[in-house]
Amino acid sequence: MHTYFRFIFYFLICNSLSQNNSTLSITNNNELSYYLSDDIIVDEDDILITQDTIINLKNLYSNILYIIANDESSILFVEKDASLSIVLDTSIVFNQNVQFNYLLNSYHKYYLPKIDSLAINSNNYDHFELQLFNLFNEDIYNFFVLNNSYPQYSNHLLFLKKLLKYHYLNALTSYFLSNKDGLPFYYNLNMDIINEDVFVHAITDSSFHNNFFYKKYLFNSIIINSILLIQYDDIRKNDLLSKKIFDYAQSVLPKNIFEIFLIYYIDNYVQIISTEISDYFKSMLIYYGHSGTYISNFIDRFNILKSDYLVSCDEPNLVFDFYMENLEGSVSSIDSFIGKVLYIDIWASWCGPCRKQFSYANEIKRKMSRRQLKQIEFIYISIDNDHNKWKDAIEKL
Repeated sequence: MHTYFRFIFYFLICNSLSQNNSTLSITNNNELSYYLSDDIIVDEDDILITQDTIINLKNLYSNILYIIANDESSILFVEKDASLSIVLDTSIVFNQNVQFNYLLNSYHKYYLPKIDSLAINSNNYDHFELQLFNLFNEDIYNFFVLNNSYPQYSNHLLFLKKLLKYHYLNALTSYFLSNKDGLPFYYNLNMDIINEDVFVHAITDSSFHNNFFYKKYLFNSIIINSILLIQYDDIRKNDLLSKKIFDYAQSVLPKNIFEIFLIYYIDNYVQIISTEISDYFKSMLIYYGHSGTYISNFIDRFNILKSDYLVSCDEPNLVFDFYMENLEGSVSSIDSFIGKVLYIDIWASWCGPCRKQFSYANEIKRKMSRRQLKQIEFIYISIDNDHNKWKDAIEKL
């Protein structure tokens, strides 16, 4: 796995943003409303900008802010103790770090969609990893280094290097967690996807604690590590997995990041979290001394999300009223295969062309790896009314 890539950047020390006294002056020259956020996704804590204003950034813990309007976002790079001003017009005009801000915005608008496109169009993880590695080490490297002169943003190279690293690591780890129906089984994951040293070092990188891609990388890593630790291979282990994810996150993340992670987890995976697990979360939050306000808001949020999920999927219809009998007389439900890819062959003893298809299915099996075979269940359903003819046909295959 190409965990490290060859950005030839100098290691320069960035100032910490603790006790930040930066101010931001905003001139809004149009009728649009903007959100100022430390995240690429707008939430209720973000600042709504409808007119000219001055904002004190003393509580800022990241070098990056996002200015969002009409589902489009622009990046603003912020330095400690700086007085900045921007003009919101047909485009954003910066008064500080002008070249660097325009450079970041060009990267943001052009290359982030490319990263998303690679994930969508890649046939498998190995192909995606190779394509992503090449994109960062060739296209993006050339974009920042060869097409721009160092002196104009040389003071920000360490920040830039870390920003790109977290974009890269987030893309790698997000690849396996894109299925909104649930989480992947452990045998579908690349065992080397998480570099433990890089992950542990990233947790201590307080300068990026509010960066969207940084947090996504940490959160993805916790979920993937938990899947591997319990060898999650069955949806009946959902409660065990959620407990492991909670306990693991609590043990490695700073308290403020852990609280954000837990909200992220229920927001994205409420479908696999049972009411019993939400009670476990509540009891453990009390045990570890989280505030009553946070716990109350967390439980309220979970209950609303769970209720909305059950309504949206019409829970009673999740049970399939369909049963199958095998040669030994045992009966199984189609429900027992939830979470697997099914190859279903409908046939009959009197259908010659149907019976000929069995040899092709066997050929498919021979071409698949053991890992692939674990992911697929081959089911042959006969529509015969006569059990004896059905069994005789199978014996003659």
